[in-house]
Amino acid sequence: MMTEQNRYLSIVYPHNQRLMSGKAHDIVIMRTCHAVAQQGHQVKIITGKPSGTDTVYDFYGLKPLPEFEIIQVPMLRGRHFSWHGLFNFFCLLKILYLKGKGQADVIYLREIKLAQFLLQ
Repeated sequence: MMTEQNRYLSIVYPHNQRLMSGKAHDIVIMRTCHAVAQQGHQVKIITGKPSGTDTVYDFYGLKPLPEFEIIQVPMLRGRHFSWHGLFNFFCLLKILYLKGKGQADVIYLREIKLAQFLLQ
């Protein structure tokens, strides 16, 4: 029987960089979120469309889990420019939607500017 102390959490992780970029922080994020989902928590990463043609799970060598979801929202990112406003707006809408459905107990952020935007 699940007690209040042992209940599983719904965790939302906004990540304003594209996955599958080959950067170390992407690997850490994916492996950490996957490990948390393996423990039974619902984990949703909100990110832009991944670069590359492999599936995200294949790229990182992970097995898909029903508790682990990658949600894609629009992102404007190019070789010589980056504008986070579009991602921030759609990320906020997605978080509000998930909160309304009771699917966002924890919002975990690494990006200070995104946190400031979401707190306003």
